[in-house]
Amino acid sequence: MTGTKGTPQIKVSEATIKVQSQRLDMTNKAFNRAGNMFKLKELREKWRIENALYGSAADTKCLLSFQERNKVIISKDLIEYFKSLNGTGGEYTNELYEFYSIDRIVKVKDEFKNWEGIPDYKGLLAINDISELYVFANFTFNLFVYAIKLYPDFSDENEVYILCGEKYQKIANSFSEFVELYLSDSKELKL
Repeated sequence: MTGTKGTPQIKVSEATIKVQSQRLDMTNKAFNRAGNMFKLKELREKWRIENALYGSAADTKCLLSFQERNKVIISKDLIEYFKSLNGTGGEYTNELYEFYSIDRIVKVKDEFKNWEGIPDYKGLLAINDISELYVFANFTFNLFVYAIKLYPDFSDENEVYILCGEKYQKIANSFSEFVELYLSDSKELKL
């Protein structure tokens, strides 16, 4: 059985949903204790002005399914993002950024296993440092790609990396920090 755009549907039992919901609640509480600021309203407004707000909100069941399938915990800021904006719906912003919905988030190795083009991302596939990175956005049709590290347990940091061909580097300690870089049009978003 497949879901939208050929993605596999995973049946999630009510018990699994309950356990995963508790894990989400623990993540949310830990995030709130950390006092992180998230500029989701500014991001929404920027996309509204650019007519790029095309994503439809992800529901809890979809988020839990992603966590279960990938055996990771999604950070609170990323959960808020998916529940509110959930990407640009396959569209690019005025500055040519595309943000992915939860349904399109995959590991770097899965994103580029059949890659043909420039820059050549196939060289990344053998690098262990990026094995747990999940692609969530790109700039100028994959000239640069942005990926976040997700962990099997709650983590205070979910590092964000920029990738270009075989080059990669950490640019933020969290999705929230990445959004701040994006909103300020930081030069760090380009290698």
